[in-house]
Amino acid sequence: MGGTDDESNLVHDVEITRHAMFHFANWQLWRKHEDWVAWRGLVRFMSTEECALEAMKLGQSRGGKIGGLKGGKNQPREVKVANMMKTREKLTPEALARGGKNGPPGKHRRAGKLGGEKVARPTKVTRLSDGETKNFASIQEAANWAGVSAAGLSNVIAGRRRQCRGFVAEHLK
Repeated sequence: MGGTDDESNLVHDVEITRHAMFHFANWQLWRKHEDWVAWRGLVRFMSTEECALEAMKLGQSRGGKIGGLKGGKNQPREVKVANMMKTREKLTPEALARGGKNGPPGKHRRAGKLGGEKVARPTKVTRLSDGETKNFASIQEAANWAGVSAAGLSNVIAGRRRQCRGFVAEHLK
């Protein structure tokens, strides 16, 4: 990790499975995106094109160049979009349809987001101390009324928590 490619620093004769497991273990330990990409590519969860796209994104986010355009986190959105479009031109339609890190097209729509905005769902909140119940058009409105976070109420609705600061919630049909 970060060492040289000197002969004394290399591991030889590693089969693909073990190589993939090295990257998987490093990803689990250090959460380095490049290990995630290497692991997914070696076990064929991602195509070579998708791995290349992820590697380009990673290099770009660290200030690298793609097609002569400087990338990076501090670049204007227009530059980032131009760089991504140049990269996408090199991918086949099949690779684009499969999606890479961001999943298949329409994933966010299925997850409850529509056009980047969350879809409001009617929510019922009950205060446990006195049993007062109110209905709201969205979780955010319910959280504002209860003085708790929307994430906390969402966790209650999803069953990950029993209550959030003395409140329980559920989506209305």
